[in-house]
Amino acid sequence: MSKFIEAFEHRRCSLKKVCNALSSKITITPDNISSIAYPIVEFIFKEKPDYVIACDRGARMIGLATHALYGELYGSFPTVDHSVNFRKISRKIPTELARNQLERDIEKLLRINESPKIFILDDWIFSGKTFKRTRELIEDISDGRATVLFGLMIGGGKMVDISGDKLSLAFCDKRDRDQERGFFYDSEIIPHKNISLERSISYKKRMHQRVREFAREVKTKNHISCE
Repeated sequence: MSKFIEAFEHRRCSLKKVCNALSSKITITPDNISSIAYPIVEFIFKEKPDYVIACDRGARMIGLATHALYGELYGSFPTVDHSVNFRKISRKIPTELARNQLERDIEKLLRINESPKIFILDDWIFSGKTFKRTRELIEDISDGRATVLFGLMIGGGKMVDISGDKLSLAFCDKRDRDQERGFFYDSEIIPHKNISLERSISYKKRMHQRVREFAREVKTKNHISCE
């Protein structure tokens, strides 16, 4: 009888863990992306990077939310161009194409700052190959003068400097929907904009409204929740 009870309790605990995991699964939308972006915003405020690159296309929404939330909380974005720059530098495109994009940014940056700090923002890590290659390219192009930091919307563990992840099973509802982003790619790295413009504007307007509301909550209550 005791073995039966022990086995039952073990199964009950296992089921409880599964239920807890499932209950933590959340879809990241314009309504809650601010709470995911907040730790990234605080990291940028602390580190003051000279340049921020968001990996297109997955990090476009978190990049926009991060820039908007920083503005609401702290004012002007602290980079040399006060912007988040979107670049398609994933491991899926040829290294030479990724290098060409980064080269233009880094050479311009080095003329302003001899030892720039570059922050790379992405949505999530699959294998870590994009981060590894990007770091190697930036170090090579800058002759080791640039400091590279990495941030993620989701997960990453010790592979990144900061993550906005609150729930390990979170995923983005619109990450691969071109209509909401407002552009699509018909080549390796050239985005074509203004598709389904009405849907894109509506989506981003909703996100910016929620960013403003979240920022007011931070300022008045100094309390963050991920709901």
